Amino acid sequence: MRRALVVCPGRGSYDRAGLGQLQDRSDAVDQVLDAADAFRTAAGRPTIRELDSDERYRTTRHVAGEHASLLTFACSLADLADLARDRFEIVGVTGNSMGFYTALAAAGALPLDDAIRLVDTMGAYQKSNVIGGQILYPACDADWSPSPALIQTIETTLQAARDAGHSAHLSIDLGGFYVLGADKAGL
Repeated sequence: MRRALVVCPGRGSYDRAGLGQLQDRSDAVDQVLDAADAFRTAAGRPTIRELDSDERYRTTRHVAGEHASLLTFACSLADLADLARDRFEIVGVTGNSMGFYTALAAAGALPLDDAIRLVDTMGAYQKSNVIGGQILYPACDADWSPSPALIQTIETTLQAARDAGHSAHLSIDLGGFYVLGADKAGL
């Protein structure tokens, strides 16, 4: 048996080539889609099955955060559900960006319904809120030890950006690097 590390991708990984990939999958995949579609229907948004079965890929529809997040999540869990467990032993689960939230579900740390709500809420948040981005910034010294001076600089800079009226915050602590999130002006 081979050992596997599962890496869940970030929001932008569902693309034109992925359209239709959730069709005709296993019963385990149907369970994920049923839960996601029920949530989306209750929220008044197109279901994941509807988005995935569109006749053509449309950037304005499929890349929008309120759709792309749960599409990527569903594809990730679908691929994981179809993984040949008799050939692969999963020894770890991690993720990139929004994939961190997917990893919580993939690892069993967050129940499916809660993970769907988290991912969809984070994706939908982008629809009517600021457009910005993230910066990866070091918080450690040359020996990979936390640098109090760098950490203080980061905290001071984020506070100065907020004081200036920008949205700026620590998004992710990667243990040596910080991912800083900000609106466009804050970047």
